[in-house]
Amino acid sequence: IAAALTERGVRSIAGRIVVDEDVWSGPAVPPSWMSGDLPHAYGTGSHGLNFEDNASGSRSVSNPAAVFDTRLQAALERNGIVVEGESVREGERELILDHESVPLDEIMRSCMMRSDTSMPRLCCALMPWQTAAKAPSPMRRLRSRNTGRNRKPLCKA
Repeated sequence: IAAALTERGVRSIAGRIVVDEDVWSGPAVPPSWMSGDLPHAYGTGSHGLNFEDNASGSRSVSNPAAVFDTRLQAALERNGIVVEGESVREGERELILDHESVPLDEIMRSCMMRSDTSMPRLCCALMPWQTAAKAPSPMRRLRSRNTGRNRKPLCKA
């Protein structure tokens, strides 16, 4: 992100960087998970922002958004980009970078090879809802937050 902003000539960011985790409202860790697994990298939960498999070495990270924010701030500083840190009004916000993930089949293949259950759980929960009409794409559903009362999930998280 810092490199992309530097390439675009960004030298400062008026306001603060907001890590939006609103896409995930479920508990990070379901109550059915074994408590002995939780401290380990394979026992990490699902969050609104998942970063580096929500792990640090062999240990799980309980707040991956904070880890991401800390690393991003450091990378921006190394690239000479100043973040002024003050809140900005809603109308003054601007999307400066949009990241598109690798295809879902690649994510699932990797998860199966590593016995990772947190990412499939998250992907399943964010799938479009089944309806008689054409289901919206996951991104469109996330942007509009159109969940509807009469829709049923394809799978349960």
